[in-house]
Amino acid sequence: MKGPERESNPPPEWVFKPVVGLAALALAIGAVFIAAWPLVLIVFLTLAVQVYEDRRAQGLPHYAWPNAVVYTGPLAYLAYLRSRRETLANRKTNGVPRSPEEWQAARAAANPHPPAWYPDPSGQAKWRWWDGVNWTHHTSS
Repeated sequence: MKGPERESNPPPEWVFKPVVGLAALALAIGAVFIAAWPLVLIVFLTLAVQVYEDRRAQGLPHYAWPNAVVYTGPLAYLAYLRSRRETLANRKTNGVPRSPEEWQAARAAANPHPPAWYPDPSGQAKWRWWDGVNWTHHTSS
């Protein structure tokens, strides 16, 4: 079963500067020559978490890019930075909602089911509250 929703926590914008990706790439290349190279995996995981939180905060699918960053490191991170820049530019020019709140409002407006009690799709209770966007943890017998 899916756990409770948590607030999105977007990373600071400086994390998405190309210099961060280039520094991680330089660190990864330099780590090949030292005995502590496994510690570079911490950098890869940190970058992946930042990508995950950024995608989640934007309301976008948030599993593929972080996995790519974990497995290929700074190269995938630099590719993500380019993709992110293009995605944000397209949102601004196409009238697509930019903030998480705008995404939630757009999803709710596109959803024909208003907030109400509905039969629980998981079968754990008789009724579950639909908030117009997501199923909540509120149930009733």
